[in-house]
Amino acid sequence: MLSDLKNEAEGLLKKGQQLICDHDFGDIDMKSDKNILRNILYNLISNAVKYSDEGKKIICRIRLEEEIFLIQITDEGVGIPPEDQKHIGSRFFRASNVVNVPGTGLGLNIVLSYLHALKGNLEFESQQGVGTTFTITLPLSYEK
Repeated sequence: MLSDLKNEAEGLLKKGQQLICDHDFGDIDMKSDKNILRNILYNLISNAVKYSDEGKKIICRIRLEEEIFLIQITDEGVGIPPEDQKHIGSRFFRASNVVNVPGTGLGLNIVLSYLHALKGNLEFESQQGVGTTFTITLPLSYEK
């Protein structure tokens, strides 16, 4: 799934951008919904590409820590202004510094809904003008 997702996401890259994917495990038996997980990762990676300039790196790190997946998507993009951070994930919300970038303000809201269904969590750290890291934690197995 990861190599297919990386190949698909590379088609979104702007000139000189690099998508670096790093994980510390081989094949594993994940009991989570792989289609939903793919949609979550695709959304976060496509946002990182969209809100980063040409020539910047987008890094996707996936770690397995006991029974938890830890996924981090880091970009070197515009970042999220501190006053907007409390609204991230709200339906139709778009940060004040991205009004010239096309979007609906639904992507992160959908990601949060997906994560809720998978019993996962989303946190982020962002610095305006430096970039953003979204961190997802997911149980390796879950019950619907």
